[in-house]
Amino acid sequence: PAIYSEASLRKYLRKPFLGIGTILNKKGYQTSFYCTHDPHIDNMSGFFKLNGIKKIVSQENFDGVYSLGALGVPDHILLDRFILDNRNSNKPFFSIIMTGSDHGPWKIPQNISYRPSSDNKEQRCTQYADWSIGEFLRKAKKQSWYENTVFVFLGDHGLSMGHTYEMPISYHHVPCIIHLPKYFKPSTIATPTYQPDIPATIMGILQMNFHNETF
Repeated sequence: PAIYSEASLRKYLRKPFLGIGTILNKKGYQTSFYCTHDPHIDNMSGFFKLNGIKKIVSQENFDGVYSLGALGVPDHILLDRFILDNRNSNKPFFSIIMTGSDHGPWKIPQNISYRPSSDNKEQRCTQYADWSIGEFLRKAKKQSWYENTVFVFLGDHGLSMGHTYEMPISYHHVPCIIHLPKYFKPSTIATPTYQPDIPATIMGILQMNFHNETF
């Protein structure tokens, strides 16, 4: 569970897990992690390198002119970089892309065609994040690998709303969307699920056998 001030990726630095990065790397997949900001925050870079991720693309790989501050480059710039890096890919790949706009400090780029409608700065960032993902999918559809790629859109934690408990329940309510239109028709699963269910779900979709020893 998400716990305030608990930096799990630093705490478990020297303990590798048999997660999906390690599993797919051993099966011949190229593995990568993309993030908008400093990759060393919360030991992200160290943790992913220990767990099967071979390539890391971050704020360090962009010209400083693109930076918006603490959260690094805008989402759409990072997503465009991913498309560029994989446009001619003919090998299977597993990539984690961590966007940053829907997180304080609330700031979005001004030199884009999209203009959020909300007057609330947090909601404007959410609208921008939504637009960025839409643009990403529009460009991904033009790639040769689109129809055979499993897209998973997942939140790391929810929004703290109400304080009935010391840790608001809403903080653990996150979206999870699996996008694979060639194989799946739109539907909703309403039963409770847990983020560690994701590797087993993806491996099931890929029809690959594996030992489930995830965290």
